[in-house]
Amino acid sequence: MNRTSLQTRLLVGVLGPLVLLGGALHVIQRATLTEQLVESSHARAHSLGHAFASSCLDAVLVSDRAALDRITSELAACREDVVYAFVADATGEILAHSFAGGFPEALIPLARTPGRTIVEIEAAGEHVCHAVVPILDGAPGSVHVGLSERAAQIELRSTLLHLDLTFAMFGSLICVLVGLTQALALDRIRELAHRVGRLPPLPSSSEAELPEDGPDELTELAASFNRTRRQLRLTHDAAVESERLAAAGRLAAGFVHELNNPLASSLSCVEALAAGKVPSDRIPEYLRMTESSMGRVATVVRRMADFAAGPACDLDAPTDLSQVARWAVADVSKLVEQAGVRLVASLDEPVPPLQACAVLLEQVFVNLLSNAVEASAPGEVVAIRIRPAKAELVLEVEDHGTGMEPEEMAKIGEPFYTSKGTGHGLGLGLFLVRGAMRRHGGTLEVDSRPGTGTTMRLRFPLDPSADHMGV
Repeated sequence: MNRTSLQTRLLVGVLGPLVLLGGALHVIQRATLTEQLVESSHARAHSLGHAFASSCLDAVLVSDRAALDRITSELAACREDVVYAFVADATGEILAHSFAGGFPEALIPLARTPGRTIVEIEAAGEHVCHAVVPILDGAPGSVHVGLSERAAQIELRSTLLHLDLTFAMFGSLICVLVGLTQALALDRIRELAHRVGRLPPLPSSSEAELPEDGPDELTELAASFNRTRRQLRLTHDAAVESERLAAAGRLAAGFVHELNNPLASSLSCVEALAAGKVPSDRIPEYLRMTESSMGRVATVVRRMADFAAGPACDLDAPTDLSQVARWAVADVSKLVEQAGVRLVASLDEPVPPLQACAVLLEQVFVNLLSNAVEASAPGEVVAIRIRPAKAELVLEVEDHGTGMEPEEMAKIGEPFYTSKGTGHGLGLGLFLVRGAMRRHGGTLEVDSRPGTGTTMRLRFPLDPSADHMGV
């Protein structure tokens, strides 16, 4: 896997071709400048040679060697860039020269060079541009001028140095500009990534969307993410509503069963009072019994209405977790009776109040108890218990059913996954349990082995500011 950072790859991808192109242009520019300076040196040598030939013309025609020596010496003395100068006849014989120690033998072949010629040679310890210019048509002879290229080379080196510095400066400026541009773009991407990372797993209606501004690509990315989150929120809300309605349908029998006893008691009291079978001294007692039974009916109806209304409740309300668990046990009583299992509730141990939504947690407990009952065979025991543990409350629902394979354990809490088969739920129960636990800052733990049963363990922090992330 390529672990090179995106910024590095962008810099290499952009600056690599720029550096190669700049380097190629730099080499071409250096070659062009060198050629121009050499051509300039050759032109100066030719120009000086023509002037030298014109000065020597009369002296050569009358064979005045003294005049030739004087003209040659003056030329070498008056110009610093002239290394040497000499005059040769058509046969290559040296008529005059500016060398103090005698004419060098290395230059004798050049003295016989016909026509106008420019050659680069090493003479007198330096690089020389040797110009040959014929006098008239060349019959009288030719003049030879050795022009030093030291000044031209110094100028060339200076020009190339300035060129190198300019290239380095503009190259550095381009690198900085490209780096800053990419850094700004990547900072924007990092900001979006950080904001996405801080979003809760489940979107809510009050969630702030990512700002859709900046470059077109980032705007399109933010807009696409916002659309996805909105669609996920709609899908999640629809799934929650579907599961809630399905749970309400499953628990309708439980609520009816719970209403039956207080309604039967109230009806019995009312019938006795109406028939005049109650002694006058016991009428207040029968009225209190009727009031108590109707109070239980009102409580059940209110809980049923709260359940149907959904989990939009106060998460900071002081809640007795044991009482909520008892409501859940009552809710599934009919399901327990139909399944033929035995439900053991250990909810008498005093526990501190918890800041939570009672309606939402009742749905959570009902969901876990329903799963445990459905996973158990007739005669098996399903247990629910609650206990304090350090800075948290722990509620456990245990069954001795079929248990789960490791592959099933890995999928717990995934939406629309169910091991019950088609027609037995939407596969959203534990998904919603996990979401509810996250809303309360708690965790869901699962212990299960095939053939031995499953324990669902809910951990609620007593400190509401504690940060807990669980399954």
